[in-house]
Amino acid sequence: MRYSAEYDKIETEIRELEAEIGNLEREIESRSFEIKNNISQRIEDLESEIYELENIRFSLSSLFSYLRAKLALYNKTILIQDLRLNPQKEINKLLREEYSEFQNLNNRYAYLKSNKNEEIKRRLQPLSENLEKINKSKVPMNIKVQLESLR
Repeated sequence: MRYSAEYDKIETEIRELEAEIGNLEREIESRSFEIKNNISQRIEDLESEIYELENIRFSLSSLFSYLRAKLALYNKTILIQDLRLNPQKEINKLLREEYSEFQNLNNRYAYLKSNKNEEIKRRLQPLSENLEKINKSKVPMNIKVQLESLR
């Protein structure tokens, strides 16, 4: 009887994990689409900033501003190349937590799906240990009761 209750709990947990995994998949898909759109907008913004930076002219009086602009130009050019060539890298970076949670849910789901009986035994183990302790404590009580009756 207790076995079927634990089995039902695990089955329920598996169904809940399936639902959570489905929800997380949809969220990741939605956020990926949103991030792709943001990447496109970011590329446009970077291109306009690069255009402005390219038009800065060298003058000795503003050497620091010129060097800073050239460094910013270089960094933004590299960033724009990365975003164009590998937008998935940016998506992965921004969805790192969701992917981690997704992996944890999948691992838990796979474990429960393939190890139901072991999980039931593991969950019932404390119950059997407690039952043994109770039985051990009953034996001395019975002896005490018998000793009392002999007096």
